Parts: sequence; C-alpha cells; structure tokens
Amino acid sequence: MSDINAVNEQFNKELQWQIEGRLPKNHVYRLGMPNSILQAAGVTNLPIEMRAIDLALKSSMSYQKHPFNILDIKNLPIAITKPIGIFDSTKKDGAKVLFTEIKDKQNYNYTVILRVITIDRRLQVEVNSIRSLYPKDNTDGVLDWINSSDKLLRWVDKEKAFGWIRKLPPCVADVANTTKRNFATKIIQNFQNPTFDVQKNINKVTHKGPKL
Repeated sequence: MSDINAVNEQFNKELQWQIEGRLPKNHVYRLGMPNSILQAAGVTNLPIEMRAIDLALKSSMSYQKHPFNILDIKNLPIAITKPIGIFDSTKKDGAKVLFTEIKDKQNYNYTVILRVITIDRRLQVEVNSIRSLYPKDNTDGVLDWINSSDKLLRWVDKEKAFGWIRKLPPCVADVANTTKRNFATKIIQNFQNPTFDVQKNINKVTHKGPKL
C-alpha cells in the first residue's frame, strides 16, 4: 500500500469516527505531504492538516455559507493530490484553492482552501492547514478564476477541466456565460503547467500566461 493510500485509509477511518461522535474534538486530521503537482502549483512542502473542530463547524447546518454532509469528503487525501485545478486565492493572502473531483449530492465539486499557518510559534512549526472546504455551487465563480486577468490558475488537469465545462448545465440564451465558457476553454487549452524538480526542490514555471 502506498503512503497516500495508507493516509487516505486512516483519514476515512477517523472521518467515520467523527460522524459517529467518537473522535476527540481537538483531533487533527493528517492528510500527508504535498505531491509534485501541488508543489509545482506553489503549495509549500509542509504537512497538510485539518482540524476536526473546523470540519464540524464548516459542515454544520448552523454555518450559513456552505453547510454540507461530511461523508461527502471521504477519500479527501487522494482527491487533493489529483485535483481538477489549482488557483491562487482571490484574497491574495498566499492561500491555494484546490478544485477537486469530490462532489455533493447536487453534483457540485468541492473546493479546498490551503494556507500555511504556524501551529507552534516557539518552535516555528508550520503546516499547510485546510482553512475551508465546501461544495462550489457558483460555477460561474470557477470560470472567473480561470479567466481572471490576475492569472490565478496555477495548475490544471486539462482532460478533467474540459470534462467539467462540458457537463455544466446548458446556458440557453445566456451570451455572457457562453463567452465565459469559451474563453475558459481557450485558456486551459493554451495553459502549460509548471513542472517541479523534486531533487532540486525548484518550481520551474514554463508559462507566462495564455496565448489567445
């Protein structure tokens, strides 16, 4: 069993314990280390973690923004290693936004927000913390991320991204939305993913922007 499969299996076990109310409230989920895809997109090579208390809050019906069923995020460790796309946060706070293949019952894909935080200031221990995750019901928003003039797109699985765009609900008589989709398709088609040199631990960005 590979490391990520072992991490994924343990995560699923602990997730079930949380569902059953048997997980300590102060528990911290360990989701492994960033793979070459995440590091190529600019994710810092630090452990990926998520606090159970944050998951409980974000998924609760009392949380007004994006309540969800935490059972949806089974296999999250594997999903974040093979996302549809990775973006810089629009907030320009250094966070990375992972658009994953995990879906809720309404067929909306989950978004995961990763940001480096210090968990022990005395020892200067830092981790990639999952600060938020939710089903992204605003599909126009994802198209805006792709099309952004700020070049938020950092990495994309073209086959998965094209498939996601094709499966979007029809935008009958919506010229603006059709234009967004077409523009996003062109950007993805012309985008060249950065590569990551594992030995030298260097990001090699080979693309400056879309050629339209």
